[in-house]
Amino acid sequence: MSERKKIWSNILLFALPLLLGLVGLFIANGNERFRYHFPKYNCSGHSGWIYDRLNLIDRKVDIAFLGTSRTMDAINDHVLEQRIKDSGVDMNVLNMGYCRFGRNMHHLLAKRMLERWDLKHVILEINLKENWDGHEDFAYLASNEELFQPVMIFNDNYIEDIYKASKARFDDVRSQLFRVDMLPPVHDDWLFGHFTDTTHVASEVLDRLAEEGKHIQKTEGFSRWFRYQYSFRYIDKTIKMLEEKGCQVHFLYLPQYGLSRVPEEYDFFKKRGTVLIPPDSIYNNKYYWKDGSHMNEYGATAMSQWLKHELVAIIQPPH
Repeated sequence: MSERKKIWSNILLFALPLLLGLVGLFIANGNERFRYHFPKYNCSGHSGWIYDRLNLIDRKVDIAFLGTSRTMDAINDHVLEQRIKDSGVDMNVLNMGYCRFGRNMHHLLAKRMLERWDLKHVILEINLKENWDGHEDFAYLASNEELFQPVMIFNDNYIEDIYKASKARFDDVRSQLFRVDMLPPVHDDWLFGHFTDTTHVASEVLDRLAEEGKHIQKTEGFSRWFRYQYSFRYIDKTIKMLEEKGCQVHFLYLPQYGLSRVPEEYDFFKKRGTVLIPPDSIYNNKYYWKDGSHMNEYGATAMSQWLKHELVAIIQPPH
């Protein structure tokens, strides 16, 4: 055997067990709850709560919000639910927001909710611009089928997703082998997903953001087509999936402070559902912001009052 063949033979002998082990991780019937709780330092461990709320807490959901941490902060689902019920509409509300951007995460969570509940309305967060790649925690929550879908050139997270999924599954197997229970107990009383924060951001910070917002360039032409393909496809997949189950889809504009009062992709979303844009009385009130991107509890309270009227009108339109 030549020296070159020996080298390749040794490489193969080394790599083959690793490859078989990797395949085994994905074939094994792992603990899904472990994977949801695995990114415990991301978003204050909110993905773990999401799993428990979806699977281990017996309370149906009729109206769900999907989005980023902006949704988590701005939508007080407990207060909004009570105000909607006070208006004579008996529907349960859930804030299923999760930190950071990525439309693949919204599709995944919408799919999980449809498997669990008979959703009537989903309100999807939109921002000034669309995000152009996937969510950084998608790999932890995704099934094998969702993870190994056909590679899209627009998703530059694909290889990283495979690595993250492998790491979570390896730790799951290791914890089972050594019988290490690292999962927290289920809190049956954690019914809502809103994050409460009563802090305020300094006024000059918001003023600076508003000034910077005047100079943001609109994404157009080929750049828009290329950068947003991943997002647009997942949005349309999500809408189709929800509407096939009889669920109406609406959109809520939640930009950072000081940006345009209309999203760049308004026409795209308007063709697909109702676009809800909070009034200036909420958006321009500096008392309602805990930082430049997130509302505080006072802003969430005001948002709940405004959204109550908007959603009741959608659910029970005037005759």
